[in-house]
Amino acid sequence: MPAYALSSTAAALVGNQIGGLRVKAAKYYYYSCLIIMWFVSVGICVFVEAYKLVLEERLTDDNTLQGEINTVYHLFALNIFLGSMRTALKGFLRGLGIQNSVLPYHILFQGGVMTGAIAGFLLTEILPKDERNLGVWVSMTIVEFLMFIVYWGRVHICDWHARSMKIIKRTNELAGTMPSDTQGLDQNAQDELEMQQKLVK
Repeated sequence: MPAYALSSTAAALVGNQIGGLRVKAAKYYYYSCLIIMWFVSVGICVFVEAYKLVLEERLTDDNTLQGEINTVYHLFALNIFLGSMRTALKGFLRGLGIQNSVLPYHILFQGGVMTGAIAGFLLTEILPKDERNLGVWVSMTIVEFLMFIVYWGRVHICDWHARSMKIIKRTNELAGTMPSDTQGLDQNAQDELEMQQKLVK
């Protein structure tokens, strides 16, 4: 899928810039890749909807099955959009080295919220019996949206300058670089931050 290709690209581009203390360039790649992924995701959803309109009657001759497909198809397309965007954001998390920070949310939302929501739809009378499959897709969509918000929020609340400094210093430590070789990094980061603030003003 395009999302996985762009995720790997984003991880490489952002990670390379972060590792070189080029935060401004890293954010440029971030916004560029995110905009591209948004257009690609919307394009995929449009194609999926068009595919259904053109080949709806050819999918199956079973009227009951056609009704079930029509019931969940829009949620299916929405899941494609959310999943594609979240996959792209995963690449940015890897580039920043904070991909493990979202693991607790996977356990909470996918292991707890989704399971509870599906059980609620299937074991109660919230939906008619012939629409119980819709409950499963609603649960998946809710969790996918929550995970998208978590990924997006984690990327945006991260201090990219601090991450860059930490990664560079850690790399220098592993490489055996003397502390004197890294003492100018803090000033370089501060200079870049002040330059960005001036540009914004």
